[in-house]
Amino acid sequence: MEWYHVYLFTRLDSLHEVFCFLGIFLGVLSVIALVFLPLVLHEVQSTGDVKKVYAALIGASLFSCAGALAIPTQKEVAVIYLLPKLAKSEFASEAQKMPTDAAKLLRLKLEQYIAEIDPVKEAVKK
Repeated sequence: MEWYHVYLFTRLDSLHEVFCFLGIFLGVLSVIALVFLPLVLHEVQSTGDVKKVYAALIGASLFSCAGALAIPTQKEVAVIYLLPKLAKSEFASEAQKMPTDAAKLLRLKLEQYIAEIDPVKEAVKK
């Protein structure tokens, strides 16, 4: 994995949040424009200008929402990248040989560790 892969991985959540914010913001702006734009532009003879504004706002909102859906979060990328590697590795065969209690204990500790390093949960605690 190259340095730029790591950098891009660390920026995924921020990029995802930007697209979510833009989608919500532009969607609300579209609704506001739908209600108030005809009142403001009552002097406009044709509705072509108003329709262009609606189309631009709704198109930008849909593009932002599609971007938010298409860009995975860090957790999703970790799962996408690591699960196939773990499934094909020797770890999977070794894990099947472990006693059930030991596997439960390891899974519990792993979940605790993940909960501790989760930045969202850390922010909530503070």
